[in-house]
Amino acid sequence: MDLAKAFGIDFSAPPPGRGLVVAFVGAGGKTSALFALAAEAIRAAAAGAPRASGLAPVIATTTTRIADPRLEAGRPPLKVILAPELASAEPPRDGAATLAEAIRGGARNGGLSRAEAPGNAVVVAASGEIPADQESGSPAKLAGIRPSRCAELAALCDLLLVEADGSRGRPVKAPGESEPAVPTLCDIVVGAVGLDCLGEPLGEAIAHRPEIFSPLVGCAPGEAISPCHVAALIRAPGGLFKGTPAAARRILLLNKADASDAGALRELLALLDAPLGAAGKTAEGLASHCGRVAVCSLRRGEILETLNRSL
Repeated sequence: MDLAKAFGIDFSAPPPGRGLVVAFVGAGGKTSALFALAAEAIRAAAAGAPRASGLAPVIATTTTRIADPRLEAGRPPLKVILAPELASAEPPRDGAATLAEAIRGGARNGGLSRAEAPGNAVVVAASGEIPADQESGSPAKLAGIRPSRCAELAALCDLLLVEADGSRGRPVKAPGESEPAVPTLCDIVVGAVGLDCLGEPLGEAIAHRPEIFSPLVGCAPGEAISPCHVAALIRAPGGLFKGTPAAARRILLLNKADASDAGALRELLALLDAPLGAAGKTAEGLASHCGRVAVCSLRRGEILETLNRSL
């Protein structure tokens, strides 16, 4: 699998003055895609890809919260940095220097997994740890950072990957009032949808925030989620790409293609190809950027198709 190629990211090109910032929103594959792309960046650095920073090739973080990757199978080598000050809006006077020291191996290293240096591990920056909740079954998590603090991390790496949305493991979601938490300096926003939502009845088991999803896309509770509903979610001003900075590229990640009906997938892609009406063309500039669509199965490590679409 080559997610970097599917996303149009060239590790062989000299990085800009700061790390490229990629945010992941939506549901149905955000975390898996984030760590798959991180692993590709580590391999590229090991193979001699140009480096802009003397520190980490890639830093991963979250502006919400994320399951503790040290406890998950299949993750690349990790170095977790716990920096509580990253939860504050204002950086401390020596913030950048302290973070740099932590990345190099300072006292706030929250655990090194199968690696001995930041150059061959994904550095994961979080503001703290959240213990597992036995009653709800929620696993141990890492607490997120303020979106505004992503600039400091981007200055310390070549690629900053940000999980900017939560979905509680559902394949599809509609964002709440304060979601997603996308950093303003994002270069790319990847919006994920799990294709296994297609044909399933709208409810809590399938959609995160179904009470928002329903009126947003015109799908009644209990009604089967159709390609039309997913296309509406992708294009709606308050939908999948809500809060995307105007200059950022949008990439649609359609995951779990192996678990979806082939006819429904073709119908969805045809809907994304269809021209928007006059109202759609002016709604918050959603059709003003030419994006990509990556159809994949992250579980199998396969990219089935990469297309250019006006989202």
